[in-house]
Amino acid sequence: MSKSEEKKISRRSYVQIAAGSIAGLVVGGALGYAARPTAPPTTAVTETATRTVTEAATQTVTIVPSIEPEFRVVWAWGCSWFTGYIPAMVAAATICKMLNMEIVWQGVPDCADIKYAEFITSKLPTLDAERDAVVVHYIHAMSDACKKALDRGLGVFASNCDDYTVPEYQRNRLSYVGQDEYQAGRVNALYITQQGLLKKGDRVVICMPQRGIEPHERRAQGLHSVLETETGCVVDYISGWGSEIAKIPEQLAAYYRGHPDVKAFFAVEGGLGQGFEAFMRSVDLAPGSMPNVMWDPTEATMASIKSGYITGSDDQQFYLQGFFPPVIIWLWKNAFTHFMAPVSINVGATIVDKTNVDVFEKFQAECVEQVKALGWFTF
Repeated sequence: MSKSEEKKISRRSYVQIAAGSIAGLVVGGALGYAARPTAPPTTAVTETATRTVTEAATQTVTIVPSIEPEFRVVWAWGCSWFTGYIPAMVAAATICKMLNMEIVWQGVPDCADIKYAEFITSKLPTLDAERDAVVVHYIHAMSDACKKALDRGLGVFASNCDDYTVPEYQRNRLSYVGQDEYQAGRVNALYITQQGLLKKGDRVVICMPQRGIEPHERRAQGLHSVLETETGCVVDYISGWGSEIAKIPEQLAAYYRGHPDVKAFFAVEGGLGQGFEAFMRSVDLAPGSMPNVMWDPTEATMASIKSGYITGSDDQQFYLQGFFPPVIIWLWKNAFTHFMAPVSINVGATIVDKTNVDVFEKFQAECVEQVKALGWFTF
């Protein structure tokens, strides 16, 4: 028997075994996420983990299963500083180990679209279409590069920032796991309006670091649909600080002084929560006096929830964003190629507020400590 025939038989056996348990894997993982405060994912790949830092601007982390893997997941992220995404890393590494897939984390510390797009554009041509699949963020920033990769047979999958409704994105990746940005915006607005904190004619403001970023615009549209169309609020927009978080308190204070009748603030990304408490303090707003919803439960945002300055924050369900892409990739590599397209999954939206911030903070801290212990990152 030739080596190639042995490999085919070995792969067929592995597929039969793994396919028989794939449903249990998905259900069990989802249930594990639901129970995350008391049972965080602790399956670590300590005996096989390796870490390589290629250069200051690019980090590479490789997790290799103990059996020789047939497939490799290259996960390219654009916010390596954001510890809120760490649960996705823990989930992805755990699932890849269970499915005997190597996972490589690569990315840039700064999530600015241009830097990330440049990194992805240079990275995609180096990947092996037969062996690799890539998970990317911000499809809108590098659609052409993703389309070229797909055309040569590389599996391109999206996580975290995408949009179900934009045909261009659908043509440039095989599936998306993350929030429906529009619906997530609605959930955040409804969190405030359903508490009776706003009425018709109230002025509210949607805060955006800059205009034109597609996921942020879709989130804003979802917010707007509830706040203006359904509730009758007067909706203002402010933007302009980009990635310079230090500018947020001053810019919000300037808006507030010109519009002291504003009743609520809404974010579309994680930066606002890091400067919101400083803004409130600068204009002498007491904790709890200004309803607001941030996006992404960063450490600063969770601290401000506990102090009462932030009402709540959208949680993008990062554990699920890490859990499902490896499962979809495994199925695509083994079973879906000839008769079924990879599935997209909306992970939904939950709100972190004073009722659950402690258990959420504990779970996130445990995930961070786990990746620190493995030497994946230096925070």
